[in-house]
Amino acid sequence: VPHCGAGLALAAAAGGLSACSGTLMRYLSQAGGPHDGRTPPAMLLSFLTATMFVCNGGAHLAARYAGVTDAPGWRWGAFVLPAGAGDWALIAANCACTLAAHLATAAGYRDTRAGMVAFLQLTELPWVYLLDVFALGEPTSTLASVGSAVVFAGALAAALQQGKT
Repeated sequence: VPHCGAGLALAAAAGGLSACSGTLMRYLSQAGGPHDGRTPPAMLLSFLTATMFVCNGGAHLAARYAGVTDAPGWRWGAFVLPAGAGDWALIAANCACTLAAHLATAAGYRDTRAGMVAFLQLTELPWVYLLDVFALGEPTSTLASVGSAVVFAGALAAALQQGKT
């Protein structure tokens, strides 16, 4: 499989795993559901954070003790401190945005169908597009602009329709 094909396959697999995660989050946090009050969104995020810490920390320790963190292709396993205050600020902003996004998504799953929350998460595409163009100065095209507008308009229409039911 070409490198590009592998990347696309991994992205598609990530979408499937995200769908499973969202459906489980809806099931576990659904208002009035079988787990109501026992697995609130913030607790689910706490479990996710602890799991990521254990998995990522374990991968780092395994790579370090195996002595491969300096080998080409294994440098991802090394722990590298940010270079300065600017890096620390950007990492803090990334963590804050990720935390807020996960909490908002989990809260959305509590009261909204899993499919609708997942569909509304598609609004990430036009937001990323706008940030790419205006914050990062990435090149764009008319087709990308129109596509982002269509996705955002579709998500907005779905949200408005959901509000009527």
